Amino acid sequence: MKKKCAFTIVAKNYIGLGLILEQSIRKYYSDFDFYIVVADEPSATDLPQNVIIARHNLDIDGDIWDEMAFKYNLTEFCTAIKPSSITYFLNLGYKKVIYLDPDILFFSSIEPIFQDLNHYKLVLTPHICSIPQYGTTDAPETDWTKCGIFNLGFLGVSDSEFSRSILSWWQKRLNHHCFIDSSRGEYTDQKWMDFMPAFCTEKDLLVSKDLGRNLAPWNFFERKVQKINNEYFVSNRYSDDTTVFKLIFTHFSGYNYKEMLKGNVFQKNISNLKDYPDIRHLSIEYAKTISDNRDAFERYINSEYSYDRFDDGRKITKFDRLIFESLLEEGYQFKTPFRTSGELYHLFKRNKLLETNSDSCLSDTNQSISNKIKTANKVLRIIFKIVGKNKYSQIIRAFSLYRSPRDHSHIIKI
Repeated sequence: MKKKCAFTIVAKNYIGLGLILEQSIRKYYSDFDFYIVVADEPSATDLPQNVIIARHNLDIDGDIWDEMAFKYNLTEFCTAIKPSSITYFLNLGYKKVIYLDPDILFFSSIEPIFQDLNHYKLVLTPHICSIPQYGTTDAPETDWTKCGIFNLGFLGVSDSEFSRSILSWWQKRLNHHCFIDSSRGEYTDQKWMDFMPAFCTEKDLLVSKDLGRNLAPWNFFERKVQKINNEYFVSNRYSDDTTVFKLIFTHFSGYNYKEMLKGNVFQKNISNLKDYPDIRHLSIEYAKTISDNRDAFERYINSEYSYDRFDDGRKITKFDRLIFESLLEEGYQFKTPFRTSGELYHLFKRNKLLETNSDSCLSDTNQSISNKIKTANKVLRIIFKIVGKNKYSQIIRAFSLYRSPRDHSHIIKI
C-alpha cells in the first residue's frame, strides 16, 4: 500500500466514469492508490478490484444509513458520505487523501496537489478566483452564495488530529443537513466548507488559486485555455495578471455523458453558458475519452439507483423523501424505511401517499408550467379583489410557511 490515495464516490451507474477518471490520472502519475466508493448497492459480482462498497465499509450506523439513503436524493446521499469515506482511507493508513468527483479528466500530473499536502492539512478550490467584471459570468453570482464558496468536487486532506476533527464535525452535520435547499442555507456537503477559513489557520488550509485546478463550467468565463506543445495552460481571461498555470484537471460537471458518448457535447446546468472555443477542445477530448472507454462506461451507466424504490418496486418520490425527513425532525423513528413490511410504508399507505405521484410536476414541460402559473395568477387576482390588500398580504405570507413538502407532515395521521 502506498502512503497516498485518490478516490471518487459514485452510484453504481457511474462506476465507468470512475474508471475513466482513474485512467486519466495514471496517464501522468502512478505513485498512488485509487478507489471507487460506491454509495448504493451493486448487484454485479464482477466489480473492479478497487471498488469499495460504502455500506459494508464506512463507519456509519445502519439505522442512520437507512435514514440518510431514504431522505436524501442520489446527489445528496453520495455527498453526505464523503467525510466518512475520507476517514476510512485515513484509517487504512494513507497519509494523504484526495477526493475527486467522477466527471473529472486530468490533463497533467496530480503530484503538485499531493505535494501541497506535505504542508497543509486541507486543500480547497474556490468556484472563482478573481473579482468578476460585471456581466461576464455565465450564471448569476448569487448561485455561489447559495451553493458555497468552494467546490467540493475536489478536496485534499492530510492525516492529522485537526483534519480528523474537521471530518467528524462535518459528517455529523451531513447526517442531518445535506439537502439541496437554499431556503435552509444547505447545499449538500459543500456549503459547510464555508466555515473552513474561520476554523483553520493559514498553516492548516490552502485555498488554491491555481487556475489549472478544478477548471469547470462555473469558471469558464474566468479562465482562458491555451495549448502549447501538446500541453494545456490556463490564464485569466480578463485580468492584467499574465500568470500562466498548467492545466491539471477539468471538472465536466453537469454534462450529459450519454450524449458525449455519441459525440454530442452540451452542458445541462448552466443554461446561459457561452460557447468558448478554447474550452470546446477540452470537452471534445473528454467525449473522445468516454468513447474510447465505451465498454466500461456502458457496462454500468444504465444501472438504477438502489435507493430509488421501496422493495416492492414502487418509486420513492421527492415528496416522500421530504415528508419522511419532516417526520424524523418531529421525533418519529422508522426502522427499515425501504421495506414494504416496515412502519413507514404502512403509514404512507394508510395516508394514501403511495397512490400520489407527487413528482409529476418535475416532468412538466416549460409550456405546461407556464400555463399553470398563468392559472394560479388568475386565482390570486380574484382573491386579491375579494379580500383586499391587507388580508391578501397575510395570505401570501402564510403561503411561505408551506413552500416545501417537508412543511406538510400535518397531512399524515400517525
